[in-house]
Amino acid sequence: MGRPKSMTTKQAKDYLDSHDVSDYNLVDVRQEWEYEEFHLPGAKLIPLPELADRLNEFAAAKPTLVYCAVGGRSASAASIMSGQGMEEVYNVEGGAMAWQDEYAVGPKELGLMYFSGGETLLEIVTVAYAMERNLGAFFTQMASSVERAEIVDTFRQLARFEREHQATLFKIAKNLDPSLKDEGELEKRAAVDALEGGMTAESLMEANQDYLRTAQGKGLLRWP
Repeated sequence: MGRPKSMTTKQAKDYLDSHDVSDYNLVDVRQEWEYEEFHLPGAKLIPLPELADRLNEFAAAKPTLVYCAVGGRSASAASIMSGQGMEEVYNVEGGAMAWQDEYAVGPKELGLMYFSGGETLLEIVTVAYAMERNLGAFFTQMASSVERAEIVDTFRQLARFEREHQATLFKIAKNLDPSLKDEGELEKRAAVDALEGGMTAESLMEANQDYLRTAQGKGLLRWP
């Protein structure tokens, strides 16, 4: 029987950056509301009280990084996993509260409605292309709706970033399907209306109405 080990958040970040997502399990054992506020990118939510009954949901032979808010619940989770025969389990000390790098927000289902699980890699790349395109269009729209020049420039720069991401995804799609002639052909396949991250522009605006009203009140936005 293995014994759980520990990682700092810095070590965990380095590990995640240096390994493919298919090489490990990343498990969040907090509650769903905590996960929705923010979580480590790619983490699977399994609240601690459900863990013992859901160990079959990930590959036991892979290294497993488990975290909670500050490290207490994840220490218990790591002990449970090791007790069930998992050989390489790491408790991320300090947990989400000590995490200083990129994080994700929203419920675990966000964006998954666009996938059935049986998609080809090309189909996944096509959905990603559509989401990047839609986010770029959103940034362009926002650039035309703000008053301050520096904010306009920021939105325009963000839109350019998304355009670069589209170009990268087209190259990947072209490698997967050499018959693709240009991005216009990929555009026709990219029918998803969500932004990168899974939200539509409408749902994003609705979720941020308070911020938008504040910006309007300060004369920063020209938004209907």
